[in-house]
Order: sequence, then structure tokens, then C-alpha cells
Amino acid sequence: MRFFNIFRYDFRYGFLSRPGRWAAVVLYAVFLFSSFSFSIFHGFYGEVDSLWSINSLSLSVGDLFVADLGGKLPPDFRQLQSYSFPTPWFVWQIIPCVCTLSYMIEDLSQGGMQVLIRAQKKSWWWFSKCLWNLWVVLVCYGLEYLSLWVLSLVSGKAQTWELNSRVFQFSFAQALPSTHSTHLFVSLCLLPCLVGMAVNLMQMTLSLFVKPVFAFTAVCCYLIVGVYYAHPLMLPNYAMPVRSAAVGIYNFRPELGIGLCLLACAACFMVGAWKIRKKDIVGLAP
Repeated sequence: MRFFNIFRYDFRYGFLSRPGRWAAVVLYAVFLFSSFSFSIFHGFYGEVDSLWSINSLSLSVGDLFVADLGGKLPPDFRQLQSYSFPTPWFVWQIIPCVCTLSYMIEDLSQGGMQVLIRAQKKSWWWFSKCLWNLWVVLVCYGLEYLSLWVLSLVSGKAQTWELNSRVFQFSFAQALPSTHSTHLFVSLCLLPCLVGMAVNLMQMTLSLFVKPVFAFTAVCCYLIVGVYYAHPLMLPNYAMPVRSAAVGIYNFRPELGIGLCLLACAACFMVGAWKIRKKDIVGLAP
């Protein structure tokens, strides 16, 4: 069985057969946009007459993305009780994890076993699952970004990445550095997507060793640790654009984040291929 046919099977049953999750992604983007609009209206109530006039504050699509998906600055552990956990960011990180959580294990116990036997190579089956995983995460992020961009366009926000210092101050209780970059695409869109791919591959690889629910719990704990522990080797930090060197408050270099994500993906490919080759299935070559 050719690799293309294996991936076509995964694309059909693991991607096309579950359209409900894509509607959930779009609905969550609508929720984030609405939450941002009401938050700005509430925060600048004395300056805007209505919810529809918040664009008088010179809002941009960059402001929308940073406020919704920017994450949170690391907490001051001396004042940890007053720290607000970035729930919208966290929920968005785990939505792709939910989408990719159980398909591989369910498929392995159902029709996927026949595909695995016909493939004759366990590694092809595993690489197809990895490619499916990456594709699902890419579509999740793409739908999210596209939905937010369309909503920002329809609502009349400036189509730039330039950040409003007053909105940034309101959202993060921190002054926006005057040296911040206006070229935020890598930090706002590309890098969080790469982190999502790496984290989801970690979850799928872990599910070869433990039950999917335990793998999901481990990934959630990893993301939570990243919120509270600002270290350049923790991938969740690179999924928070507000901590990027492009913003200027923390010096988390996007180049290092991209390298770590690619390294994590490669490690998952190899570990998963090794584990699937260890499975004793009669009549299959490694």
C-alpha cells in the first residue's frame, strides 16, 4: 500500500469526517473577538460612546491578535495571588490538542489496523499519522487567524500589525516599549502555530505509551508550567507573542523558538517510529 493511500485514509477519516470541530474553532474566534470588543469598551468607557465606536482608539488587527492570543507576561512570584491566568490563550492552545487527541488510538483499534497491515511498513503508518496531526493543527490555526482577520476587517480595524500603546497597557498592565517591532507576523502567527504543531505531536507520541487522557493531562500541565515559568527552553513561551523579542519586554528570540519546535517535531517523529516498530504485529516489516 502506497504512502499516499495511507495518508488519504487518514485525511478522509481523521479530517473530513469530523466537521463539527471546525465550527467550534470559528465560534471560539467569534467569542474572542466579542470579548476583545467588550473589554476595550469597558476599559475606555469614558472615551467611546458605544461598542461600535471603539475604532476611534485607532485599533489594528495587531491589537486584536495580541490581546486575544498574546498570552500573558510572567508573574511576579511575590504577588502571585493577584496574577490573572491567561484563560483565553490557554483554551485556544488546548483546542487543537482536543482535535487530535484520540483519533490515532481509536483508529489503531479499528480500521487503521487493516491499513497498517496492508501498508507493510509500520513507519509509513506512523508518518502518515504525524502528517495528519500537523495538518489538523495547521487548519485549526488557519481558521482561527482567518476568522479574526475577517472580523477585524468587517469591523473597520486598521489592517496593520502596529500596536496601540494604550491598549497594550490596558491589556497587560505593562508599558509597550518604544523599540518594539511593527513586523510581528512571525511572533503573532507563525511561531504559535509551530509551537502548536510540536505540542500536538508530543501529545500523540505520548499516547503510544500511556492512555490519551494522560497524554492530554501532561500537555496541559506543560502549558501551565510555561505560563508561570519564563525560560527560553520552554516552548509555551514562544506561543505567547507578548513575550517575544519583537515586543521588546522579554528577549525570547523567534529564531530559537523555531529551532526548538523543529527539534521537538523531529524527536517525536523518531520516538514514535521506534515505538510503533516495537509493536508486535504478525506479518509486518518494521
